[in-house]
Amino acid sequence: MARESVIALPAEIAAEQRHALALALAVGFARTLPTETGCAVEGCIHAPSKDGDERNHHAHVLMTTRTVRRLESGAIVLGGKM
Repeated sequence: MARESVIALPAEIAAEQRHALALALAVGFARTLPTETGCAVEGCIHAPSKDGDERNHHAHVLMTTRTVRRLESGAIVLGGKM
């Protein structure tokens, strides 16, 4: 089970600017969540699909609905719901 946030990126700006914005927003957000909430996070930046709207630049950030911690053995343990 996960929660998802979708971050829309403006198609009107240059690709380099969009990439920098994606890193600042999506990656920054994804890096902050584990520290703030204790959850596990995954982020992906997507370009528009070939068959879709060419303006659909966006990023996905998925986070677990439970806290996560790693034991000294390396095992990952899920905690309580957030």
